[in-house]
This record gives sequence, C-alpha cells and structure tokens, in this order.
Amino acid sequence: MRPAFPAVTSLNPFLVWFRLWFQTAEMLAASAQVIGHRTTRMMSAGPLPSARDQREFTKMGQEKVDAVMESAMAASTRYLLANQQLVAGFWQQAMTGMTSMMTAAASPARMMQLPGQAYRHAGALSNQMIGAMAHVGQHGLKPIHRRATGNARRLIKLNPVGGAPLGKKRGK
Repeated sequence: MRPAFPAVTSLNPFLVWFRLWFQTAEMLAASAQVIGHRTTRMMSAGPLPSARDQREFTKMGQEKVDAVMESAMAASTRYLLANQQLVAGFWQQAMTGMTSMMTAAASPARMMQLPGQAYRHAGALSNQMIGAMAHVGQHGLKPIHRRATGNARRLIKLNPVGGAPLGKKRGK
C-alpha cells in the first residue's frame, strides 16, 4: 500500500499540483475529441438514429451521471482522509511544542532554539496541507479522466482520422 503523502509531495507540493494540471489538460483534450466525434455522429444520424446510435447516445448520458457520482465519492473520501491526517499532524505539532517548552524551561539556551523548530514544523505541515488538497483534486478527477480518455480511445477505433463518418460507407 502506498503512503498517503509520498515523501516527494511533502517536500514539493508543486509536483502534485503539476500532475493535477497535466491530468486536467489530458482529460480536456480527450473530451474535445469525444465531443467532436459524438456531435458528428448525432448530425449524421439525423432525426431517426439507428439502434447502435441510440445505444451510444443513451450511454453518453448515463456515463456522465456515473462519473460525477464516482468523482464526488472519491474526492470526499480523500478529503476525509486528508482531514484525519492533518488533525494528527496538528496534534503531533502541539505535543512537540509543549514538550519543547517544558524542556526549554530548564535551559535558557534551549529557549533560543524554539522559534526555529516551530517554523520548521509549521512549514512541513503547510506543505502537507497544500499537497493534500491537490490529492483531493486528483482523486476527484480520476473517474472523469478515465472515462474521457477511454471514450476517446474507443471512438477513435470506430472512426479513425480520415475515415468515413459512422453509419456511412466510404465512397458512397
């Protein structure tokens, strides 16, 4: 099982946000292909679509509902997990701070080190929080991305670039 927040993420949350951006761009490109294909298919089907076209058009609507439901579930589950981990991090930071203050009471030199420790802990927790929100976005996007790219691959096989529109024979 993978750790919830890989080490690289806590060091550089930018990488997580970049991955989310890349997945979003890939999903948008695949969606544009699918929309173009299905629009062409609807136009060529006319007012009386074939049984095959009717199945595709029905599937198109149901897929959207399923993807949104799955996306909401994945994002909310990840959000709850992130909240639990962040609360545990805050609690650990508070306990570390209390221990450090009690130790510092016995040593004035130790008192001078407290601000640096506090900044380091706060920075690490801040990076974890920033990365956690990107992970929520990634998990929420995953079902939609999977369907959009899968549809693009499936539909391109049905009508490769330069091929005749669906339902039409080449040369007729």
